[in-house]
Amino acid sequence: SLTNRFIGSVGVHASKLEQTAEFTTKKIIELGYVLSKSYWGRGLMVEACKAVIKYLFEVEGYEVLSCGHFVKNSQSRRVIEKLGFRYHSDDIYFAKQLNQSFAERLYILTSDTQLDD
Repeated sequence: SLTNRFIGSVGVHASKLEQTAEFTTKKIIELGYVLSKSYWGRGLMVEACKAVIKYLFEVEGYEVLSCGHFVKNSQSRRVIEKLGFRYHSDDIYFAKQLNQSFAERLYILTSDTQLDD
């Protein structure tokens, strides 16, 4: 049943990989998402992200998407894998609001390797 509650979001922001030599000539953006734990395991985020990915490649003309997860977050890793992203590198994410650093794993998806529906 519908509860009119906010359960998550999908968005984009500048990719930290855009400053690397590998991507300076590519149109790149980072995909991010969050979903309430009580809705995990239902395929909701994969479905939502697929729609956003399609839009970013086909309408906005991005060539590369990056996406990351904290190393300990295996649920987020599974979403990224199901979307067809491939591992790129490890990094450190600094959460200013928490004044804390987290080990992060980064992935990429290119417009010519995206999954078909």
